[in-house]
Amino acid sequence: MDPQKEAGQEKPKAFKTRCKFICENVVGGEDQRHNNEMVSWFFRPVNSTGNPEHENSKFWKYTPAGSLQISVSKEHYKGAHPTIGKEYFLDLVEAPPAEVPVDPPADSNGQKG
Repeated sequence: MDPQKEAGQEKPKAFKTRCKFICENVVGGEDQRHNNEMVSWFFRPVNSTGNPEHENSKFWKYTPAGSLQISVSKEHYKGAHPTIGKEYFLDLVEAPPAEVPVDPPADSNGQKG
């Protein structure tokens, strides 16, 4: 039984939204903090086309500004990269809390947390 429903209250909906971004740049380089080669992907929201029925105009109406940069380790990421000029969906959904590990993983020197 759900006490909130019985009391006539609806549960709040979990946050989720879909954004549409375009890849503006892909840059590789050295990450001094982690002594690692990184690749960074840079995105911005798609622009309005001027046609209110066009999909990008509809996304732009609700997400007209912003930026996203994601950096990943080249050592651990060997997959395909986003293509400059191509459009991508970004789905934001609430994640459950992370579980605390019983035995923390070792760092790069073999030392436990």
